[in-house]
Amino acid sequence: MNLKAQRDLSIAGDVIGRDKITINLPPPLPPAEAKDRANLLILLHKVKTFWIEGVLEKSVHNAVLLELGKETKPEAVDHPWEMVLELPDQTNQIIPPGTKIIDIFEKMNRALLILGEPGSGKTITLIELARDLISRAEADPTQPIPVVFNLSSWIDKRQSLHDWLVFELSTKYQIPKCIGYAWLKDNRTLPLFDGLDEVQSEIRASCVEAINHFAETFGLPGRVICCRINEYSALAVRLKLNGAIFLQSLTHTQVDNYLAAGGSNLITLRQALQKDNALQELAQSPLMLSIMSLAYQDLSLKDLTDAVIVTNNDRRKNLFNIYTYSMFKRKGKFERPYSNTQTMHWLSWLAQKMTKHSHAVFLIESMQPNWLQTHWHHSIYSLVMFSIYGIVVGLNSGVFWLAAKELFDIEKVVMKGHGYEMNIWLAASLIWALCIGLVYEFKFKSLEANEISQRAKYLQTAAQIVVHAMTWTFIWILIWLYLGGQNIGLQRLFQPLITGAFVVAILGAWNSSRQSLVNNIQTVEALGWSWAEAKRGAIWGLAGGIALWCIWLLLDALTWEEPFVQYQLFASEWFYRYSLLYWLVGPIVGMIFFGLGSRVLKTKAIPNQGIRLSISNSIIAGFIFGTFTGLPIALIWAAFGRSPKAGLGMGLLYFATAILWYGGWDVLRHFMLRLILHFERNTPRRYAHFLDYAAKLNFLQKVGGGYIFIHRLLLEHFAAMPLQSKTQKE
Repeated sequence: MNLKAQRDLSIAGDVIGRDKITINLPPPLPPAEAKDRANLLILLHKVKTFWIEGVLEKSVHNAVLLELGKETKPEAVDHPWEMVLELPDQTNQIIPPGTKIIDIFEKMNRALLILGEPGSGKTITLIELARDLISRAEADPTQPIPVVFNLSSWIDKRQSLHDWLVFELSTKYQIPKCIGYAWLKDNRTLPLFDGLDEVQSEIRASCVEAINHFAETFGLPGRVICCRINEYSALAVRLKLNGAIFLQSLTHTQVDNYLAAGGSNLITLRQALQKDNALQELAQSPLMLSIMSLAYQDLSLKDLTDAVIVTNNDRRKNLFNIYTYSMFKRKGKFERPYSNTQTMHWLSWLAQKMTKHSHAVFLIESMQPNWLQTHWHHSIYSLVMFSIYGIVVGLNSGVFWLAAKELFDIEKVVMKGHGYEMNIWLAASLIWALCIGLVYEFKFKSLEANEISQRAKYLQTAAQIVVHAMTWTFIWILIWLYLGGQNIGLQRLFQPLITGAFVVAILGAWNSSRQSLVNNIQTVEALGWSWAEAKRGAIWGLAGGIALWCIWLLLDALTWEEPFVQYQLFASEWFYRYSLLYWLVGPIVGMIFFGLGSRVLKTKAIPNQGIRLSISNSIIAGFIFGTFTGLPIALIWAAFGRSPKAGLGMGLLYFATAILWYGGWDVLRHFMLRLILHFERNTPRRYAHFLDYAAKLNFLQKVGGGYIFIHRLLLEHFAAMPLQSKTQKE
């Protein structure tokens, strides 16, 4: 039953009396199905907002309101039946003018390859198909959701297409991975692949094989792939599809009619094209004709002719140079916050990084530490972040110890007059973090650059926990020796070791889960709650609380000077107080940790929204953890006539830890990265402001909270420019 039908009233039965009728409402959707449908509508809205409203409706191609000619190319694909049947009509055929791309898609049984020259309109044709498919999906909930994927980010031939699609849904559309897996398995999405030619040439054939294998293994409700004709023709392997089309160049008549419709602004360009056959050939590309219309409309015939003669051997490069100059000139009468030199340098740097790291869309929050220009700058960044890491751990450990003194009544646990004061925690943690940094630089860095197996990931997690624990133990043994050594007693070392081990084990696992404490910045853009996960977390939390309770009993027996038997275990108030602490707080922490997770975010509407959301979500998560852990501890202690200060201390500890865990640490890394990139003079201080300015100059196009170059060819043009050694100061 479609969504519209569910909203309408279904009238059944006869009229009873004069004005009374029986009305049967359709049964509501089950909660799980309704939630899944709501998430699919969110994805549909994202695709529509980004690709249709953000790209198609604002594209530079809209300046060329001409219908592109199309012809079939059956030899470009491996048809599923060609090994069994001799298929008819295997020659190229011109597609009748006016035929919609969605009709061609259906005729090819929803498996289509779109080929064309650079700038011929492949991506625009793909998005036009997405627009029509979106209209269908909005009218009929049973239709799959069309999703545009850019294949340029497929960089590891060992990665399955299924895993890559899940990752792209997560990073580009903010769809949680568990939901993405389910949707792909149930064929709820229809992938539209753009940029096969943008895949690295050495793995392009592997990408084709991955697409074929995925379709054969999982089945798809449809698929479309776009590629430049020359790059696809060079492949030894073919896509297994039902058909292919080739986008033809504009005819001379179409070009001339378009320029004539432009009036006096384009008369100079029209005259130049009539005299220059080579320029005419360049204008047969819809993109190039659009660029010419913008670049040459303010030039005289002499200036245009001189420019063409000078660059007879490299017309496309010259065209983009003139376009760049014209955009600066056109905007010259307005106040400009950045110089032309700065703008060119920053755009060139951005284009080079987007090309190197396979980014089709640039989001400010997507920048990573590997974007830093030199190894020296990356080392500075790592050193600063590990120093901050150590200070944060020291502060948390110190707060934990102060709370523990209230929690466990251990005011007298000192090292012959030396208490574990905050300065000791800070010094120890800072040295420990720097040691971890050295281990990271020499051991774990190489593992982050490559995809590793699941078993290797578990081993890496275990290794990082062990390294964290061993370095922590080593640092505290040195402090123990410094404060008095063997005259104090080794058992006095157990308290700080176990205190720190609690924090260290979590940080080691966290380090492994995020691949690195300094790299792989991940934003937390939305928080959600799952009662099923919360229930599972409560069980794990109870198990962990009981384990810690047992460890506490053992440590208490080893560290206190009085014999353990003198406590009269089961008759002591402290026994029940601590038992409640572990048995109650453990499930609460586990329930919140497992239950609080990411949810689907509707869309990114403003630049750097991911970082803004991470800040707010980290604070929200901190308050949730701090309140629901500190309050029970305070109530337990108050019930036994004790001071509730311990609850306040532990609440502050969980508050700070949750802030870092749920995005706070990523926010710190992001701003440190931005600061160093600014000192490198590769990015402006107000990045979003600059990107908006570049969009006004028609170099970039703003789509939601991200930016794209107006065309891949312009990105390649800026990426080919040499970077300036330094730019002028803002």
